[in-house]
Amino acid sequence: MRPDPLSTRVRLLHMVEACNRAQAFIEDRERADLEKDEMLRLALQYLVLTLGEAAKHIPQETQLLAPTIPWRAMAASRDRMAHGYFDINLDMLWAMASMDIPTLREGLNRLLEQDGAV
Repeated sequence: MRPDPLSTRVRLLHMVEACNRAQAFIEDRERADLEKDEMLRLALQYLVLTLGEAAKHIPQETQLLAPTIPWRAMAASRDRMAHGYFDINLDMLWAMASMDIPTLREGLNRLLEQDGAV
């Protein structure tokens, strides 16, 4: 197996950027927009995939520094979305984007601000 070329800090920064993009994409939007706007739906799906994939590569010791971040749930959401791409629950996708991701971004930023953590 090849070594991971990305540092933990870079992956966490990718996660923050995915959160920022999701928040920007849903600004001034509502749940019904997911039904009408395929680009919005696909963008949010991709960002959830990105968050979950990055979360899978965050070392256990770093995860333990931020126990309120749902590391396993993000990875599971990624797997569900990737393998169940044909049956995405848009209510859950909207809830992730509008409620879970803002909280996640706060937790990631706190983790990144910890001295010497990553």
